[in-house]
Amino acid sequence: MTLRTDSPQIRTDKTRATAYLDIAVIGLGAIGSAHVDAVRNAPSARLAAVVDVDAGRAAEVATRTGSKAYGSIEDLLSAENIDMAIIATPDSLHVEAVQRVAAAGIDVLLEKPIATTVADAATILRAVEAGGIKFTVGHCLRFDPKYVELKRQIAAGELGDLATVYARRQNQVGVVERLKGRVSSLLFLGVHDIDIVNWYIDSPPVAVYCASSSGVMQAKGFPVDDVSFTTIRYANGAVAVVESGWLLPPTYPRSGHFELVATGSRGLGRLDEFDEGLWVANETFRHVPLVDRLTPQVEHFAQAILADTRPLVSGPDAALAMEIALAAEISARENREVPLPLPLG
Repeated sequence: MTLRTDSPQIRTDKTRATAYLDIAVIGLGAIGSAHVDAVRNAPSARLAAVVDVDAGRAAEVATRTGSKAYGSIEDLLSAENIDMAIIATPDSLHVEAVQRVAAAGIDVLLEKPIATTVADAATILRAVEAGGIKFTVGHCLRFDPKYVELKRQIAAGELGDLATVYARRQNQVGVVERLKGRVSSLLFLGVHDIDIVNWYIDSPPVAVYCASSSGVMQAKGFPVDDVSFTTIRYANGAVAVVESGWLLPPTYPRSGHFELVATGSRGLGRLDEFDEGLWVANETFRHVPLVDRLTPQVEHFAQAILADTRPLVSGPDAALAMEIALAAEISARENREVPLPLPLG
């Protein structure tokens, strides 16, 4: 295999108004399939290849999308000159996948969480640095227009000084059965909102306390929590509470119930994905209907590569969100507040 040492090839053709990157999606589960669609919708991206250990699945997606199918990262790298890879493998395979792709000099968008241990996250960040690549992690809420709009209003002082952010992310019970209990709600769901409250509060987190219940899932044979409530204290005095769980019945009319309330000295902002909008109340009251997140995320990272700018979500950002989720797991298990940072081991 020849390592790529040059900058990404900027390709153009007559059917596109912009330059674009050739992208491979590695891992074609539920989120990988969503990334396939996002790449196809992003103006600065072209789906060049898909990779999955399930050869039939890879072939089906490749045929449908006009891309090439591969059964392994090695096969992909030996045959394709891609500019960027989206890694959407199971969490336990993140380290090896990033190491191989980064060593080839290919920029990486890694699906969240960055890893499942502090040590693995550090290994990934070292591989990224050694490869000299651009790297981001799929904390896609930062690209959801309603979350972006609330961030804009917070940054503009519309809510005053933030005192607290509460976020709730509940999925249907079927999600645990699909995952077969391989990951807690904190790392699968809560890490989304942990990253968002870090982004909104914009102050170093100093300690975590979490209380959780696990009877329903344990009765089903899954060693994970039913629901967890994580309190995060920040250096500036703000406090966040993140609720994560998967107890919604299959008849619930959405795949999940996701909401967030940010309260400051001047006002309150509330968003609820049930109606796909953002409500803001301060001196006035208004509702902003906003949707989508994965396509803007892919487009943002492609543009960061093409323009050589920093992506919005850094590797350390993602590592911090994961670290808080892991601290919450420790807190729930040991019934104590856990200071940050966690030890490397």
